[in-house]
Amino acid sequence: MGLEDEENVPTIPFISTIHRKYGIFLNHNMKDYNLSFGQYPILIRLYDDGPSTQQNLAKIFQLNESTITRALNKLEEKEYIEKHPDYENKRKNYVKVTPKGAKIAKEVMDYDEQWDKICSENLSEKEFEEFKTTLKKTIEIYLIYTIVGIILYHLAGMPTFDSICNTFCMIATGGMSTKNANIGYYHNDLIYLISIVLMILGATSFLAHYKIIKTKGKSLIQDLQFKTLICIITFVTIILYLASHIVPIDLLFTVTSSITTTGANVQLASTMAGWPSFILVILMILMLMGGSSGSTVGAIKLYRVITYVKAIYRHIKEILSPDGRVIPIKISGRRVSEKEIGKTGNFITLYLVIIAITWIIFCFYGYPPFDSLFSIISLQGNNGLDIGILNNTLNPVLKIVSVLNMWVGRLEIYPVLVLFRAIFEIFKK
Repeated sequence: MGLEDEENVPTIPFISTIHRKYGIFLNHNMKDYNLSFGQYPILIRLYDDGPSTQQNLAKIFQLNESTITRALNKLEEKEYIEKHPDYENKRKNYVKVTPKGAKIAKEVMDYDEQWDKICSENLSEKEFEEFKTTLKKTIEIYLIYTIVGIILYHLAGMPTFDSICNTFCMIATGGMSTKNANIGYYHNDLIYLISIVLMILGATSFLAHYKIIKTKGKSLIQDLQFKTLICIITFVTIILYLASHIVPIDLLFTVTSSITTTGANVQLASTMAGWPSFILVILMILMLMGGSSGSTVGAIKLYRVITYVKAIYRHIKEILSPDGRVIPIKISGRRVSEKEIGKTGNFITLYLVIIAITWIIFCFYGYPPFDSLFSIISLQGNNGLDIGILNNTLNPVLKIVSVLNMWVGRLEIYPVLVLFRAIFEIFKK
């Protein structure tokens, strides 16, 4: 784009130059879609964030309302958008994307990303140093967690070698152990509590860890996913304890292991199989949810779950509200775009569909439906908890299916679909 030639240009003219070249870039790529530089961002904004008023769009793009009106009229003529009256204020109109406009938006919305790539092809030395600093800080924090975990395990009575191996597994939510009985081998409540803390840390977002020193620990307390994780663990443990006779520390450990998708256990599979069905059902729900996005956990992840629940709540409110009312979804003060909501719904649907298909295969081979479902959810979320099915006696075909299930769950489905599409395209040629 020739931006490298402008490195000595003063700031304001340089910004103007970038803006002008951005306009040229967009107009060149928008010709086939009958979109102009001024119309493109409005269409993308409406597609991402949902319906909005002309006044709000004018504020967002720092333009006067007459300019916005002209752009909206052009988009309306092309049937890319449509206007609806605001029942609360007759003087205002809400603008929303039509199905035709949504189709166009999907096809062209990656041009902004292409432009960003062009502008950031070469990182400056400062930017590269900042990247290295972030990486070093993250490594330092996890190194501290690991050293502290090893020391605490050792002080609690665990052999040094076991302390190292179990710390690595707990902080990475891996769940494996040097003993067949896993953490339950040690019969030590203090070791159980240390493991619980390490599992929670491993299931917490990297970003929250990165900010922990700078914010003096407030990043954890302020992190929505972390707060949700702690609340779920606490609430579920209390409810299950009141409704059963299971040892509290064993229950707390299993609940934490389930939602963090660690898969470590203190009870044998045969023992867990004898627990009441409603406890196992709740554990399945926890294994489906998983911990924080941006952590080492598997499953759906809490951010998607929160987004999905908020979307359902919004849908209910929209049904009960007058036509045309716009109800935004916000998480931690940030507005969630319609595109993000759609992606969340699609991912959860695909996730459950794969579980359903695998479940049918297990049932076809004669395995108990309930036990099969528990194990499949555990496989898909890369959890590892089991109630007696996943062992060396498993049918060879189901072993292969289980491997694929774990692989798809670990890669979060979409990369696998892209891979299969690429393979299909190769053989198609």
